Amino acid sequence: MKVDLVVNGLEGLIRMGRKTYDVAFIDFQMPFMGGIEMASLVRNHANARLAKTPLIATTGFAHYFESNPLVESNFDDFIVKPHTTAMVLSCLQRILLTKVRPLYPDLN
Repeated sequence: MKVDLVVNGLEGLIRMGRKTYDVAFIDFQMPFMGGIEMASLVRNHANARLAKTPLIATTGFAHYFESNPLVESNFDDFIVKPHTTAMVLSCLQRILLTKVRPLYPDLN
């Protein structure tokens, strides 16, 4: 598993446009561009590959995520900070196991 870190939402959006990611963890509160704005731009991006990237919110405010349909529609899941390794792995399993790609797509 490879992980890339960025310092703000704008850098994250640029990086996601240049490279394919299996999943993106996005913090709600980042400088220059917050996670909510970044997720909205990813979901509405012209590049279909980018727009379909699973997005996981990381936040200290679970109540905000659960009560905001706009936020829910842009993120596939969320984890609350401080998070543990077990929480991250559980979230990855939920997201990635539901989006399994065929090994040989031409045969399907």
